Amino acid sequence: MKALYPILDDELNYAVGMFVGLAIGDAMGAPIEFQPAREPQEYVCSYQEGGFHNVSKGEFTDDTSMALAMADAFIEAQGFDAKLIMDNFLKWKNEGAYSPRGEMFDCGNTIHKALCKYEQDKSNPFTGDTDPMSAGNGGLMRLAPAILAARSEEQAIEYAVETTRLTHGAEEALM
Repeated sequence: MKALYPILDDELNYAVGMFVGLAIGDAMGAPIEFQPAREPQEYVCSYQEGGFHNVSKGEFTDDTSMALAMADAFIEAQGFDAKLIMDNFLKWKNEGAYSPRGEMFDCGNTIHKALCKYEQDKSNPFTGDTDPMSAGNGGLMRLAPAILAARSEEQAIEYAVETTRLTHGAEEALM
């Protein structure tokens, strides 16, 4: 695994743990996506299949796919490159790159709109809708690579905002 910056073994373990945790949480939540909240005694405690996207046991969704696309861009650019991230998102959208099925099967409306806008005009990668009604949690769900690539708390905040702004421009999402 090629590191963005030389890091200590413990830091590498934390980074891998963050990514694995993201993928596990995503895969465990995938079969219950779009269902009502559950009470603690009904929490999901093991991999399941089915749900809105008919996922297989352990199959992750767009959240992990986009995090992988973003991580790939951070590694390739050796830092933040908005256009490279968006180009990787388009590879996911159009070619199924980073997806466990080899095709995109789950994409929120706000993200889809932003990717289509960027696809039409690549001059500005920050295509996230600024309408408060579009303030979803897509940027939050794929945040791990931005945090891992940052070398300071200030840079982590900057990367978090900028990577979110790519697809979610509403102030409520950026906060």
